[in-house]
Amino acid sequence: MRILAEFALRHGHTVTLAIPEESRRTKEFRAHLGAVIDRITVRDIDAPIRMRKIEEMARDCSADVVVVPHADELATQSALGRGYRGPGRLRLLVMRDPRWEVPSPAHRRLRNAIKLRLLRRTARRDKTDLIWLREQSYTPHTELFARDPFIADGTLAEIERGALELRQRLALDVGTFWFGVVGAVSGRKNVPVVLESLAQVAKQHPATSIGFAIMGRLEQTAGFTESELIERALAYGIRVRIDNRLFSNQELNSAVSALDAVVMAYSTHAPNSTLEKARVLGTRLVAAGPPSIRRFVRESGAGWESELSIELLAFNLGLALQAEAPDSDFDRGVRQADEFAFQLFGTQ
Repeated sequence: MRILAEFALRHGHTVTLAIPEESRRTKEFRAHLGAVIDRITVRDIDAPIRMRKIEEMARDCSADVVVVPHADELATQSALGRGYRGPGRLRLLVMRDPRWEVPSPAHRRLRNAIKLRLLRRTARRDKTDLIWLREQSYTPHTELFARDPFIADGTLAEIERGALELRQRLALDVGTFWFGVVGAVSGRKNVPVVLESLAQVAKQHPATSIGFAIMGRLEQTAGFTESELIERALAYGIRVRIDNRLFSNQELNSAVSALDAVVMAYSTHAPNSTLEKARVLGTRLVAAGPPSIRRFVRESGAGWESELSIELLAFNLGLALQAEAPDSDFDRGVRQADEFAFQLFGTQ
């Protein structure tokens, strides 16, 4: 939301952000929107967000464009209702394309087919544009899309300075090869699988000091506690560091830059910021997961990918351990935020 607000403000537009009160009171809101909060109007809107409330807000603001991020649910509901009747155009960002979820059980295939049909119906509505979130390597077709961007939130020098401070504070010494997981850690990040894979790598490379760092908040669904992870890692001969807190986006950039290799063993199907952060900042990337995630990594040329298994992940971790760090592509990366905003707004 912040990059959309900054883009609109930079082009001389007035910005109103409508957000549920409980979301406005979170640490995430302050961390991500603090830089623009004094330059925009913030309004409360009841959750869940429904079409009628959006129309009321748009009329009050005389909106030319209304953008709804994370609009999967609203977009499917719109197909069954009367559609948008407010001013300007409504642009809905679909974060989870049901076509990514392959293979999947029969009940999920049916559910995804219904969702896709409803989304396509919404895309034909008057005054409504459906925008599909896409990976950076996506080749344009006929659908409207917005590529998931790298967001710098600082210069390369500032990110590298933050990386050095992180390495010093967490004692990520240069004599150890540090693998890591960044961002909020839920069960979908499969940290126990990553640790078991690293244990195999440690056995295969006994002369190499291997470390594992988690830089992000541990959620209740992670499946382990700090103490449990530390105990298991040390039993495998793996050094471990955990920085269990909410990271800002700029701090996440520094976290990726501080690591020798970032591990992305995700049980998700959508594009994610970790992939592009690693590619732009020149950090080795080892990924495992469903076919969609693997394809995103393969097409971007950002690192190694495999199915989500201990043995296959361990093999690729071993390759990363012995590989040179890739080149960064920071200048290209910083342009992605404006491109994303332009694709979402459909106008300057």
